[in-house]
Amino acid sequence: GKRLHLTKGVHIVVQRAKLPVRHAVYFDTDDGRMVFVIPRDSVTYIGTTDTDYEGPLTDPPVLLADVEYLLHAVRQMFPSCPLQLSDVCSSWAGLRPLIHEEGKAPSELSRKDEVLIAPSGLMSIAGGKLTGYRKMAERVVDRVMRQLEAEDGLPFQPSRTKGLALVGGQVPEADVLAQLRSFGPELAGCEQERVWRGLYRKYGANALTIAQLAKERVQEGSVSAQLALLCAEWEYTVNEEMSSSLCDFLIRRSGRLFFERTAVVSWLPKFTLYAAAWMGWSPEETQVQVAKWQQAWQAAVSFLEATPVAVRVPAHPST
Repeated sequence: GKRLHLTKGVHIVVQRAKLPVRHAVYFDTDDGRMVFVIPRDSVTYIGTTDTDYEGPLTDPPVLLADVEYLLHAVRQMFPSCPLQLSDVCSSWAGLRPLIHEEGKAPSELSRKDEVLIAPSGLMSIAGGKLTGYRKMAERVVDRVMRQLEAEDGLPFQPSRTKGLALVGGQVPEADVLAQLRSFGPELAGCEQERVWRGLYRKYGANALTIAQLAKERVQEGSVSAQLALLCAEWEYTVNEEMSSSLCDFLIRRSGRLFFERTAVVSWLPKFTLYAAAWMGWSPEETQVQVAKWQQAWQAAVSFLEATPVAVRVPAHPST
């Protein structure tokens, strides 16, 4: 009798100058839901909605009604910052895989995960939130181990995930930043502190590997200092995190579509040429990559703009 109940959550992004909060703020809306406002570098992002969803599972759309709901909630909480639709510079939507409970509204459904065991012995876990993935995995692994102990006499060993740092998280932030600063402004320019902190937040101690790669690219003369860090970050995510496309890198790996959407346009053409040459993409594959990015770039504000905005890319180096 258990089944998934999908609900959609939408976030919107505005320039931080439009909503200059210093810390994350959580507040209740008119309908009793909770909305958060979180500062991140030069932007502030706002979320989230919670509505039933029955559309395609890939790329759920951000609707005008979703955006207006969040803007209304923020205007109620911050009347001195009357945000308008034109202030929204990016957005995204995600789906929550909740467990259905008859008669309950989307916001009333439990976010708790649940382990389900089929008659065949297949163990599944449903519900929960992405932010709790390690705790969910711990529960499943421990349950499997206890079952193996009971059935096969295999000694029980509890999950060790709680004591394992994520890759790059073994070194304190202060130590990593001190080493990054030693690379100097030659790589990061006048905003080096912001650049180094941004790299650390995404990659932890592995930011040092990226900085070293960037230094080597500058010394080789393959890219300008301005593009060096960006290209080094691309190489790192391809080699170490299986990034495979422009969208993969600019959306899922770095979040630039959401938090630096406007700035991307200025360096995307040169970066695309570098990425294409480094990956060995043909001119046709390069155009496919660019077309997919343009689609994603437009979708982030499709509720605002009626016509596409093209991102021009110079000719492929092989032509």
